[in-house]
Amino acid sequence: MVSVLYKETPVHYTDEGSGNTIVFLHGFLESSEIWKDFSASLSEKFRIICIDLPGHGKSGLLPGKNYMENAAGAVMEVLQHCDIKECVLAGHSMGGYVALAFAENFPGMLRGLILFHSSALADSNEKKKDRDRAIEAVRRDHPGYVSSLIPKLFAPQNSESMKEEISVVKKLASGTKKQGILSAIEGMRDRKERTGVLRRTEAPVLFLQGRHDALIPVEKILPQAGLPACALAIVLEHSGHMGFIEEKEESLFTVLKFTEFCFSPGKHVS
Repeated sequence: MVSVLYKETPVHYTDEGSGNTIVFLHGFLESSEIWKDFSASLSEKFRIICIDLPGHGKSGLLPGKNYMENAAGAVMEVLQHCDIKECVLAGHSMGGYVALAFAENFPGMLRGLILFHSSALADSNEKKKDRDRAIEAVRRDHPGYVSSLIPKLFAPQNSESMKEEISVVKKLASGTKKQGILSAIEGMRDRKERTGVLRRTEAPVLFLQGRHDALIPVEKILPQAGLPACALAIVLEHSGHMGFIEEKEESLFTVLKFTEFCFSPGKHVS
């Protein structure tokens, strides 16, 4: 793992493989480590960049508000440092929000956009209240908040068979510092709607969504797949909010084929 400085803050990332580039952005309470299986597999055909978003993993916390926009700027700093001119950008949940902010600010960089369990919609008023309650819970007992949240990310039917995977994600999440958690929750609460980004993008968009996702219901995602000029929506029938773990092989295969399509001749973004 190496790092660059963005706004005098270290941003850590991994860089594996060679060729056309896929950039992976993790979700809330995760880090680039969550993508290690994807990186190991896909780096046989592509260059894989996995970034620790601000306040997560080994990356520092950026000053100020506008978390999604700041994080998108940090992603761009990494890509410039790595001399990457174009990529397929994949984001899970909060990482998808960052990916959409990146797509808005740096559209010419994208050959494709992958949204794992993520949405271009802003938070509803009720969801904003949920975020405020989460902030208070973190302030009272942030280890307890993390421990209680992680199992809810998986589909109920996977809670027994994936105890080991849930434990791994819990351990990873427990390393996220309190201020990083608070900053991310505030950023998600205050993020703006970006359905217009989906309408305007010339890059193909892949939506990967869990049938049993309790955080972002599938019925809110499928209509968004009709917004881009070129889009594909895949519903993972046995997944909650963590389909890239719950149905890893199907997710890996779909990302592989989608990326091959995005970099195929005639798919250049103007």
